[in-house]
Amino acid sequence: MTDPEFREAYGRNKNMLYRFAWRMTGSPTAAEDIVQDCFLVLLRNPSVYDCQRGTLRSFLIGVTRNLALKQLRGDRSFEELELETVPCTAVDLSGETERDRLVAAVIAALPPLQRETLILAEYEELTLAEIGCAMGADLAAVTSRLHRARENLRRMLAPLLEKKAQTKGIYGPPNDRELRELLNEWQLPGAPASLDTRVLGAQRHWWSVLLSGSIRLPVPVVIAVVAILLVMAVALMRRQSPPQESTAINLADFQPVHDLNVRIIRGHDETK
Repeated sequence: MTDPEFREAYGRNKNMLYRFAWRMTGSPTAAEDIVQDCFLVLLRNPSVYDCQRGTLRSFLIGVTRNLALKQLRGDRSFEELELETVPCTAVDLSGETERDRLVAAVIAALPPLQRETLILAEYEELTLAEIGCAMGADLAAVTSRLHRARENLRRMLAPLLEKKAQTKGIYGPPNDRELRELLNEWQLPGAPASLDTRVLGAQRHWWSVLLSGSIRLPVPVVIAVVAILLVMAVALMRRQSPPQESTAINLADFQPVHDLNVRIIRGHDETK
């Protein structure tokens, strides 16, 4: 992935991923951390994205979703049954006066798999097929989760839904349109500028650029560069090492001794 491609992917998806992570965790700070980690996964190892398995958007949603679930469950093991079938308890609405906070509290009470399906369908307007691709689930499972999430919301938000319907002169069980209007009371802003600094700032590091594959060098060039660096390192080590005294034997140093021996031998022969 080249530098322009990464920047385009970030610009197109950052706001959606930030809102999704915020609604999943209930924390803007955690959402910022999660989105940063998501794009760092793509930056450091772009080969993990396989275009044959879905769109880049679905891939990024899947990474964000896994990071959010990891934060929600901490170090506990992931149990599909626990997250799918735990019944939703009623939320006390008497202490809240603002509808957006009421909606946020109710959505936070949903089991995580129902919550993520509802958020992607109602707030980010993804199709069931797109949600299934991002979550690694089949269409039947996504449909079932979304249905359960809406039923739980109707039960927990019943007082507000009935009150809202009565103001319009409508009596009877609330429908999907009334539920959607109430969910729209909880709107979130886009990604903050600090996230741009964290993600795009990390991209400017040379190691991030190399790991991201933005610079692709032929293998012979890489080998030549490594060889040059090794030669330079050896030369530098030799220059920094202290000079050692030579231990080579100089034959000239033994010449006086040789001459003395010759004279001694000749004098001995003459005395004979």
